[in-house]
Amino acid sequence: MLKDTLFEDYAERIWKTPSDYGGHDPVGELTLLARHRDSSRMENHNYTRALAALQEKCAELSLPANNELAYDWRAGHWAVGWVEYIMISPEAPVEIKMLGEDLLGEIAANGLIDHEVYYEQQWEDADELYRSLSEEEVADIEVQVREENNDIADEELENLCLLFVRDNYLED
Repeated sequence: MLKDTLFEDYAERIWKTPSDYGGHDPVGELTLLARHRDSSRMENHNYTRALAALQEKCAELSLPANNELAYDWRAGHWAVGWVEYIMISPEAPVEIKMLGEDLLGEIAANGLIDHEVYYEQQWEDADELYRSLSEEEVADIEVQVREENNDIADEELENLCLLFVRDNYLED
C-alpha cells in the first residue's frame, strides 16, 4: 500500500491565513511552491517543472489539470505585485502527495527539478542574449575571454563567449 508523509514531513508548508490577507484562503492545504514577479530563474524553473509534473500526474489519474486537489493560483501582493502558489489538498490522492514529496526532496537535495532542462534553457537564453548584443559588446566579451584563455583557438571562441555571457549576464 502506498503511504504518503507529505503533510507530516512538511507541516511548515501548510497554509495559514496571514493576518492582513483577504483573498482565496486554502487553510489546511499544503503550499508546495510559490513564486513572484521577482523570483529567480531557478525558482521559476522549479515552479513550472513542479506544476507540469502535477498536471501530468492528474492526467494519469483522470483528474483535470487544475482541480481542487492539486492546483495553482495567484494573489496580488503589495510588495512584489503578485504571488503564485502550487497547492495540494489533504484530500488529494496519495500519488499526488507522494509526487509532491518527491519534488520537494529533489529541490532539497539538488536545488533543481530536472537539471538537464534547466541548463539547456540557460544555454539557450545565453545564446539568445549573445546574439542580441552589439558588435562592440561582442568584441569586448571576446577580449575578456581571450585574456582569460591565452591559447584559445578561434573555433572555441564562440562557445567560451557563450559561457562568459551565461556566467556574467544571466541571473542564477
